[in-house]
Amino acid sequence: MLISLLLAAGSMSRSTATVDVPPSDPSIYFSDYNWIRSAASAKTANPGAFLRCSFSGTSLALLVDGAGLAGQTVKLRYIVDDRAMGFALPNATAANVIALPVPALSGGRALHTLELSLYASKETTDRWLGGTKGSSYLVLSGLRLDAGAKLAPPPLVLPKRALVFGDSITEVRWLLLPTLLPSCCRTSLTPRAASPQGTNAQLFDYDSASCGLHNGQRFAAASPRSWAFGFGEAMQAETSNAAFAAQGYSTFNSIAGYGGVPPLLTLNDPKNTAWDKLDAEHTRLPLLAARPPDFVISAEGFNDQVCSPGWKNRASFRCSNGNMSKAITQWLKDVRAATSPTTTVVVLQPFGGEMRTKNLTRFAIQAGYDAYQSESCRATAPCDEHAMLVDLYPRAKLGLMGADPSVNCSGAFCSGQAPGPTANSCDGTHPLAHRHAHLGAMVAAEVAARLATLESNKRAMKSDDTGAVRTTPPLRFITWNRFGCKGISGQVLIDTADSFVALGLDKLGYEFINSDDCWM
Repeated sequence: MLISLLLAAGSMSRSTATVDVPPSDPSIYFSDYNWIRSAASAKTANPGAFLRCSFSGTSLALLVDGAGLAGQTVKLRYIVDDRAMGFALPNATAANVIALPVPALSGGRALHTLELSLYASKETTDRWLGGTKGSSYLVLSGLRLDAGAKLAPPPLVLPKRALVFGDSITEVRWLLLPTLLPSCCRTSLTPRAASPQGTNAQLFDYDSASCGLHNGQRFAAASPRSWAFGFGEAMQAETSNAAFAAQGYSTFNSIAGYGGVPPLLTLNDPKNTAWDKLDAEHTRLPLLAARPPDFVISAEGFNDQVCSPGWKNRASFRCSNGNMSKAITQWLKDVRAATSPTTTVVVLQPFGGEMRTKNLTRFAIQAGYDAYQSESCRATAPCDEHAMLVDLYPRAKLGLMGADPSVNCSGAFCSGQAPGPTANSCDGTHPLAHRHAHLGAMVAAEVAARLATLESNKRAMKSDDTGAVRTTPPLRFITWNRFGCKGISGQVLIDTADSFVALGLDKLGYEFINSDDCWM
């Protein structure tokens, strides 16, 4: 620890001793799968990456090394004691000392709590090549406390872990062309940097409490926490968000995330694959091996446009077609090999945007998943029962239908084809805060129901007396199938049971005969 002396400015000068705690302190909980950590720093370019801890004393400051930043290109979100919340923009200098407000302890609290997250990083600067210059990496070099103060673990860390991959919908902060930006949001957003899509394109930051008025209706701002965190909380899992705007599954026409991030998986090109890396220089695989996640979700696919042969302006649009299905199949294989046999691996169909791809993307995702399960069933018995394809259509699509480039599309982003704001989205694609909460709950409910069914089936395969695995499935015969409502009696049931024994069906798993006496 480094003891330092700060001079506080005020009506009179006074000296305050402080202590600097490195990010390697074991009391700090970091989201598991999206930080690059060393003894001297903790680094990430993943919006949504977070840390939590408790601390004593009356002051707290963040020590941020901004030497590699391309200006104020990262935004931090802090919550102290669940009461003081705000944002911070580190400067592009090596020594940022960002003092946070620390409320007085109340309600019987013995320690303060901190949650710090990377709320947003500028998509058009480096988010993959190491962050040494002109980047949007957060590099935390420590926390500064009062002298004599100490760090402690956070009061709660959920027991399970989730790793979620996605695009701008999951990243939350996203890119819009001004021609696509609906009037409900235009007045309350501030352009921060030019986009590579054109001189008029701007990167907008959703910080305000509202997006202005549209038809007399006030729209909530985009959420600082995506649906993935709602899913995690519902499943008792800490979520590591690994989402980058514009990323997709495959390589065709460079379906990659902004900031130099590669596609999720590039066939036969491990170097140009993102899912197994923290960035170009650091692998994610040791983290997955050390603490295999309970859930791995891919929410990609919206940017992998699958085009029909006669699609208007097909040449100007990004079409991935067969590569996408193959990439999904390979991704499932690789994730299963890198995690645990019981890790729940979810391929999530896009929430909306079907008009953009005329449902062909949805079919390609299904094909990739089916090919994986087909191969899995040949290799092992049973199939990979802990992998699942989740499609929430049409429930999830409400207000998220996106644009349709098949109609009068003049370019890759089809400006002018946006449906306009809805109650769930300012642009018809990216959910607002309340819709993120809905989607997270919907995904969690579907995954939980599938897991409950899986567990129920496993219990059914156990013998009631010994707990051993059955050699046959539990089967039953229902009298309606043979007799309908005619002639059901006790003797008929006895004769049926005798026939099953005589035919040897009891040895194949038939243990029950259900009587339907048509009492209604």
